[in-house]
Amino acid sequence: MADVNLTSVARVRAFGSVQANAAVDAIIADLIPPASRVAQKYTGRVFPAVTHTAKRLNGSGTPMQTLPDQPVLAVSSLAVGALALTASTGAGDPTGFTFDRTTVYRTDGAPFPPGLQNVTATWTAGYQAEETQAVPAGNTPTITPTEGGYAATDIGVVAANTGTAFTRVTTAPVAGQYAQANGVYTFNAADAGTAVTLSYYYVPADVEQAVKEMVMLDLKQRTSLGQKSQNLNGQVI
Repeated sequence: MADVNLTSVARVRAFGSVQANAAVDAIIADLIPPASRVAQKYTGRVFPAVTHTAKRLNGSGTPMQTLPDQPVLAVSSLAVGALALTASTGAGDPTGFTFDRTTVYRTDGAPFPPGLQNVTATWTAGYQAEETQAVPAGNTPTITPTEGGYAATDIGVVAANTGTAFTRVTTAPVAGQYAQANGVYTFNAADAGTAVTLSYYYVPADVEQAVKEMVMLDLKQRTSLGQKSQNLNGQVI
């Protein structure tokens, strides 16, 4: 599974009411990746999204083929042996397919023949959101998305009224540009009041919460490593 951070240092600090401190921030940054891996291993999911290209699957023997990564966002290609299927144009399409959050379906009713590695598919699965907000006023206006959870991976930003794409930069955006890091979008003051549509892959809130709790627990336990007892109000515990 991909080694993706499912939360950020700032978000862990906010959750645990931890004051900003360079040494503590460095420890939190070291704890986030292993906690993120635990969450992905436990759920059997890749967050926030994963794309498989020409992945081979064993035919199900039915007109339905369940994909191993969910929820499914897009299926860009599908083939049964040498027969390439296309996105359906309607019921009874002789070479079409449709899909939902978990499964692809042949619209001609024919089965995916049972067999080893005889189905080839390209698909994206994960958690995707889109929301529109106005760029706030301020010297360095920022927007923190609120749909779904932690906006871990940016897809793009467009002006909501015109569809004009903003250009992503790493730092110091000028008018018509934006930066995105740690779940926060940063704009230029010249774009204040502009309605923008943000598209991103996100980590579900409950998954991120679990990661933050694991990180805070590990952080707290660092102070008691090797400790056998503690004196509290004159009592040794």
